[in-house]
Amino acid sequence: IAKLVSKWFEVPLPDRREIQLDITGVNHFTFVTKASWNGIDLFPRLVELAHSKEMQSDLTEVAQKRIKEEKWFDCDQRIALALLREFGALGAAGDRHLAEFIPWFIKTEEELFSYGVVRTPYSWRATQAIEKKAKVFKDAELIASLSDEEGVDILRSLMGDRTILTNINYPNNGQISYLPKGRIVESMGYISNNSIRPLVSTDPPLAVQNLIRRVSDTQEMVLEAMWQNDEELLFRAFLLDPLIDLPLKKARALFEKMLKASAIRY
Repeated sequence: IAKLVSKWFEVPLPDRREIQLDITGVNHFTFVTKASWNGIDLFPRLVELAHSKEMQSDLTEVAQKRIKEEKWFDCDQRIALALLREFGALGAAGDRHLAEFIPWFIKTEEELFSYGVVRTPYSWRATQAIEKKAKVFKDAELIASLSDEEGVDILRSLMGDRTILTNINYPNNGQISYLPKGRIVESMGYISNNSIRPLVSTDPPLAVQNLIRRVSDTQEMVLEAMWQNDEELLFRAFLLDPLIDLPLKKARALFEKMLKASAIRY
C-alpha cells in the first residue's frame, strides 16, 4: 500500500507505519477493512484498483519466469485484490499465505500461475536446509543487519524503549467480535513497556467472517485433539481443512501417513 500511496499522490515512498490499517483475522489469514494515509481514506482507491482490468490480467508468463529464476516467494498481491473484489475486504497476509486457506486459487497449477504465484518445491527447501547446516561462517560474515521482521522492535517496546502500533496475535478478549473469546486472533495493537493492548477491529463482511471462523474453528479442534490425545478428533479437523478434498478413504490414508512421518521420536 505504501508503494501505491507514493504512486497515487506523487510523494516519496512513505514508511509502512505511516499507513493506518484496520486488521482482522487469524495468523497468516488476515484482512484489511480500513486503510488511510495522512487522514485520506485509501479504501475507495483500493477497491477501484481491484476492479481494474490491469489487476485481473493473466500472470502465467510472470509465474513461469519466476520458476526459471527460482524466485519462489515473489508475488503481486493479485490474490489479495481478488478477495477485495469478491468479498469486500483486502487480503493482508500475502498471496502465498492467503492461498493456503482458500482452495479456489490452487485447484490447479494453471490457476495459481494466473495470479503470478508459484509453489516452492520441496526439493529446493531440502537442499537449502542441507546447505545451511553445512555452511561454516567466518566472524566477518556474522554482522547483524535489520530485516523486515519486527521481533527486535517488539522486544524493545516491551522493555520500555518505545511504543509501537503493529498487528499482533493475542488471545481474543473482544477485539474481534465474531470469534469466541480466548481464541488466538490477529488485530492491530499497541506494544509498550510490559504491555500489549489489542485494538478492537472492524468486522469484515459476513462472508469473510465465515472464512476466518472456519479456520479458527479447525485450529481449535486441532488444539483440543492434542490436549486429549484424540487421534479421531484430529482426523476430523484434518478433513475440515479447506485444502482437503479427497474421498474419505484416501484422506484417511494420507492422514495416517502424515501422522506417522511427523511423530516425535525419542
